Amino acid sequence: MVPVGTMRPRVLLAVSLVAALAVGAYTALSPSGLSRWFALTDEERQLDSQLEAATRHNAALVDEVKRLRDDPRVVEEAAREQLGYVKKDEVVLLLPEGGPR
Repeated sequence: MVPVGTMRPRVLLAVSLVAALAVGAYTALSPSGLSRWFALTDEERQLDSQLEAATRHNAALVDEVKRLRDDPRVVEEAAREQLGYVKKDEVVLLLPEGGPR
């Protein structure tokens, strides 16, 4: 027979263990538990990737603005490509689109 004084700590330990397992199971299996944590972790990775891409794109734009401010050749090239500007001594040939070559 087990003495009464040693029975109480064992029961308390068993009840505590069952309660801890129940809380752990609820945390793992509830909709706001592990599945939500994994989903948020994946979303965080995607957002980090998007942030990195946006940061690189922003750096490229800052570099382009700097070149447009500092280099007249870059400004000329942009005017030619985007606005269709030509110099006075140049000849422009307009070719029909989609026609035979």
